[in-house]
Amino acid sequence: MGVSEDLEELARLYRAKHVEYGETDLTFGRIMVELFPDGLMLDNVTAFNRAALLFHVVDKLLRYCNNHADGGHQDSLRDLSVYAAMLRDANQPREQ
Repeated sequence: MGVSEDLEELARLYRAKHVEYGETDLTFGRIMVELFPDGLMLDNVTAFNRAALLFHVVDKLLRYCNNHADGGHQDSLRDLSVYAAMLRDANQPREQ
């Protein structure tokens, strides 16, 4: 597959996922500002790791909610469970 065909395939994938997930990329920031009205301090590796997992949780929840009328996005619901468990684990103290 050449570059042109690859880009066409990626464009088809983007359009399909946009229909499936909704505009989560455009609503994510607004949701995060509501969750963290005073901002979010990320000043160490653990804080960045926890934030990354939280971002996944919020993204999966948005995808599920955007499909709520159709029963929700089941893959996102499963992923949400995994990321929530990972986030719970990331909050546990670690031995240095």
